[in-house]
Amino acid sequence: MARTAPKPKARGPDPIDVAVGEGIKIRRRLLGVSQIELGKALGVSFQQIQKYEKGTNRVSASGLLRMAAVLGVQPAYFFPEGGNDAAPGSTLADDELSRFIASNEGQELNMAFARIGSLTVRRKIVALVKSIAG
Repeated sequence: MARTAPKPKARGPDPIDVAVGEGIKIRRRLLGVSQIELGKALGVSFQQIQKYEKGTNRVSASGLLRMAAVLGVQPAYFFPEGGNDAAPGSTLADDELSRFIASNEGQELNMAFARIGSLTVRRKIVALVKSIAG
């Protein structure tokens, strides 16, 4: 009777796939594109876009090329540079800002802030947030 190799233990998504997915999500949200719209542009379901963004499904090389074209970036944008999570050519501060703007809180705060008509009030809010943040 031939022996078979033991099955590897189930692991979560590969960290690179997660980083690529996060890059897709950030760029999509910065452009204001829904998962449905991106899926239609790529010929896949919005559920597939969700899986790409979570890193549970890998994006093929050809899919990544199409994704980059639709989102207006080079494919390298989606890969961590030098082992960190920053997009190539960006600074850590740029990357943190992109992640914040792409978050639900960042979008809500940005939209609410943009509706404040008074420049004086907006400046006071910025000063308040800076003092809270330290």
